[in-house]
Amino acid sequence: MTEIPTPDDAVRDIAKLMKVEETLAEERTLLQIVLDNLTGYVYARDASGRYILDNPAHRQFLGVASHEDVTGKTVFDFFPTEIAQQYHADDLEIIRSGKSLLNQEEVTVTISGEKRWLSTTKVPFRNTKGEIAGLVCMSRDITEEKELQDNLKKLLEILKNDIRQHSGGKIATDPPLQSEAT
Repeated sequence: MTEIPTPDDAVRDIAKLMKVEETLAEERTLLQIVLDNLTGYVYARDASGRYILDNPAHRQFLGVASHEDVTGKTVFDFFPTEIAQQYHADDLEIIRSGKSLLNQEEVTVTISGEKRWLSTTKVPFRNTKGEIAGLVCMSRDITEEKELQDNLKKLLEILKNDIRQHSGGKIATDPPLQSEAT
């Protein structure tokens, strides 16, 4: 025999539903605060490659003002064809394999034509059925780090050349450290 719900049962069910909705709203607010304040580029694309989420840092990088300027577009709307094709190929492989791409260093070109280096991580996200529905991506600009590394290499080479010139072509190595007991 089926029990007939009482008005008290309905009130409890509504109260539970309201609590769940309140919790979801708080979680959405928290997520939005995090996204809005990250300095790295955070974005998500669906399985077709269309942007469905991004943060202000990513929008600034793309040279657009609002989320609506990005939503529904693809990498082909923002990057030169060669770069967009590589990004799209990476995305398709992640969607096909379900494997993440972690900290890949890649060259990109901004909307203004400036060359930049990024460290990018892309991970698949799944829908409630467990199917891959798209990608969540995080990139950070490492251009300054790459430039510092290049400058350091150049300086080391200059230093080596100077030492060679002043030492008759030989570069002496540091003597081994001796213990204080000897």
